[in-house]
Amino acid sequence: MRALLLAGLAAAAAWAQPAGVRISAEVDRRTAALNDQLVLSVTVAGNRTDLPEPQLPSIPNMSVYSSGRSQNISIVNGQVESAIVYTYVLVPRFAGRAVIGPIGLTVDGQRVETSPMEIQITRPSQQPGSAPSPTTPGAPRAARPPGGGGGPEVFVTASVDKPKAFVNEQVTLAIRFHTAVTLLGNPEYVPPGINGFIAEDLPPERHGKVQANGRLYHYSEIRTALFPAQSGKLPIAPAVVRAQVQAEMAVDPFAPDFFQRFFSQGLLRAQTRELRTDPLTVTAEPLPEAGKPASFTGAVGQYRITGGVDKRSLKVGEALNLTVTVEGTGNLKALGAPRIPESPSWRAYDTVGSLNLNKAEDVVRGSKVFRTVLVPRVSGTLTIPSIPFSYFDPTKREYVHAGTSPIDVEVAPAAAGSPGASYVAPSTPGADLTQVQHDIRYIKESASAARSASGTLTFLAGRTFLHLIPLALFLSSLAVGGYRERLLLDPQGARFRRAAGRAQGLLKEAGRYAASDAGRAAAKVGEALSGFIADKLGRSASGLTLRDAQDAIRARFPGVAPDRLDRLRELWQEVDQLRFAGGTAGADAAALASGVGQLLRELDREMSATRRNGAGRLAALLALAALAAAPARAQGPAEGGPFGAAAERYRGGDYAGAAKLYEAIAAERPGLAAAHYNLANARFKEGAPHALGHAVAGYLRAWELAPRDPDVRHNLEFALSRAGETLIAPGTPRALFWLFHILSRAELLGLQWIGYWACLLLGSLFLLAPASRERVKPWLFAALAFWAAFGAWWSLRTLGSPGRLAVVLEPNAEARSGPGRNFPVSFNAPEGRRVVILNDSGRGAIGAAAREQGIDLAGRGAIGAAAREQGIDLAGRGAIGAAAGEFVEVGVLKEGLKGWVRAQHLEAL
Repeated sequence: MRALLLAGLAAAAAWAQPAGVRISAEVDRRTAALNDQLVLSVTVAGNRTDLPEPQLPSIPNMSVYSSGRSQNISIVNGQVESAIVYTYVLVPRFAGRAVIGPIGLTVDGQRVETSPMEIQITRPSQQPGSAPSPTTPGAPRAARPPGGGGGPEVFVTASVDKPKAFVNEQVTLAIRFHTAVTLLGNPEYVPPGINGFIAEDLPPERHGKVQANGRLYHYSEIRTALFPAQSGKLPIAPAVVRAQVQAEMAVDPFAPDFFQRFFSQGLLRAQTRELRTDPLTVTAEPLPEAGKPASFTGAVGQYRITGGVDKRSLKVGEALNLTVTVEGTGNLKALGAPRIPESPSWRAYDTVGSLNLNKAEDVVRGSKVFRTVLVPRVSGTLTIPSIPFSYFDPTKREYVHAGTSPIDVEVAPAAAGSPGASYVAPSTPGADLTQVQHDIRYIKESASAARSASGTLTFLAGRTFLHLIPLALFLSSLAVGGYRERLLLDPQGARFRRAAGRAQGLLKEAGRYAASDAGRAAAKVGEALSGFIADKLGRSASGLTLRDAQDAIRARFPGVAPDRLDRLRELWQEVDQLRFAGGTAGADAAALASGVGQLLRELDREMSATRRNGAGRLAALLALAALAAAPARAQGPAEGGPFGAAAERYRGGDYAGAAKLYEAIAAERPGLAAAHYNLANARFKEGAPHALGHAVAGYLRAWELAPRDPDVRHNLEFALSRAGETLIAPGTPRALFWLFHILSRAELLGLQWIGYWACLLLGSLFLLAPASRERVKPWLFAALAFWAAFGAWWSLRTLGSPGRLAVVLEPNAEARSGPGRNFPVSFNAPEGRRVVILNDSGRGAIGAAAREQGIDLAGRGAIGAAAREQGIDLAGRGAIGAAAGEFVEVGVLKEGLKGWVRAQHLEAL
């Protein structure tokens, strides 16, 4: 049972290895003296090519120097196995127990580590010619080395083997520490600042003796290879060495503790010295432009190139491994992959590189191996032409042209019934090669087939001016509400507003009494008439005469028509006659009440001409919004026409012709997801240069427009896997990712605007209709929550966006350490990789410069411009602001690397 449990734990530990990556470490011995050196070897292996570099922990009592690395990659039956051995030289600094590790690395969010290793550091045995060792307390004072003179006891120097070099040519920096006295422990070394250089350690540490300034010195020397990354005068800051030396102790022989201190410590004490080297300057000359070949990628040194294949005969559709090896002296880490000639006779997949370095005799040398998979498309004799390679030889001060020998391979026709391309590469980053015919989904034959984002929401997202309407209504409601509140605080204003209602109530009572009691009915009519006039004028009805009423109305309300005043006089007199003359005709009272009611309505309308119905304005504004939104509904996709013609060409295998038609449709109607999706499919199937990069860019645009379409999502993930990248970051739950991206950013912005409209319209109703506030309040809170939720969602999507995205078009695009061909290659970005544009300023506008030179920069400017005119954000943030042939600084999303890439090698989204 115990054995079974241990086996289960071992299996669980094996499964904990992220993505099959393994790490191990070993030292050449577990015991060493202070004047010895140890060799630490760290091996990282796994079934992938992008193995990360191990992270060494801090080792306080040892100095660590990188001694080189070697890499081996094998591809057997489509399975990749890679191993990298990193070698370090460890120099002990203090005697005692030292612990190395754990040494670890992080892959796909998981941590894998080695077990700690314990090293025992002993004091060195003093032998003739060895460096002096520290003395013990109480030992007699060390004598000066033979040939004592006036030179300093300790000092440090810095030198370079050449003060002038070409860009990317090796310069050797030597830091030498000299001592003529006994040291108390190994000194502490702080390397110099070397901005503008690429550095490589050159272990091991050297030791020796030298006569200088009349004294014999023991020295320790550390060397570093520097490669200038740019031209000009490059400074090397001072190096710092801190050492403890023995110094005489000032003592008083008459002190009470003199004898105790003498026999326990002697008459010496420890003194810390901080020494600095003089600053140096290296002049880096730019590489000459005259005679620079087109195949030059920045290599400086002495190299040779060879090529070979793993088989000389195969069938159409089978895989052929082409190996190109560049070996020699120079900065091999910055060496870019040679360009494989394009040919319709084969299809070339991504290149995988491996590096082997050694630093014997203080010269950085080694080899870099590039492996490329070729799949023949036709039968017959396949000739792989010479692969050109050029480098600059600093000793000859000229460019050297080299190249591989042509290779002939016999290709037989594919067996009957076998697919045209049977090679399936392993599903590892950077080499995910899957049969295209089986893995991408078919085009959308209908323009409306893609599940695009809501047209209404997209329209709302792109029409900012429309959203001023509810804001204006809300501000108007605030003004009206404030006006009403002021009236409520004004009794006279309240009488003015209630005058018409009170009068109408009295007239209704008069109508009830008209048939039975004309006198009482007449009294009610008179009360209504005089009370209405008094309330409007803000006066008391008691003692109000007809003349006073007419004069006050003319003065207070000049807008009242004169015939209304004449009619007022007539009715006033009829009311008095009916009240005081004792008339008994009910019909006269009813007619009088009707006439007074008509007059009062006319007077109220003219006296309150400034009052308007808020509900009518609201209806008018809503009608205006509906009319403004009409164009969004009128832009439905039209079937047939160019879209149908493009689909017909795609079905017939004319992928290039279909791509041209779909590109024109996408430029004319950038909001049509089906056009971008089909354009990406056509380019993918076309198999032309840069097909993968174009396809990834098209699928990304389609996904932004149709985030819920399963075909778009499937093809995007497949295309990204071909570029060695995944859409969903490792460790992110797949369901959570798709839920977070179920709506496009345009839809989220449109829903946010709907919440904004609802809040302002309900707020306006809340202000304009006090009686309905209790019913409106829950809806208003719900609208606020809706607005806040979608506003937060949209903000998270926007803030979480990495920035201005672009897609790499060039296979293994060279990313350099600076914006120019003189800078060395830092890394190669595979075709189809997503990158973030970090810096494209100061180098001109891409569109204008390109059009002036007749260059089509991947043909996407029209689509982006048309999309911006219609308020559509195609996951993009503008065109690249660098002219064709110039460089743009980018960051690679997956690895986090930064470099400068040519503008025409990118397609901005």
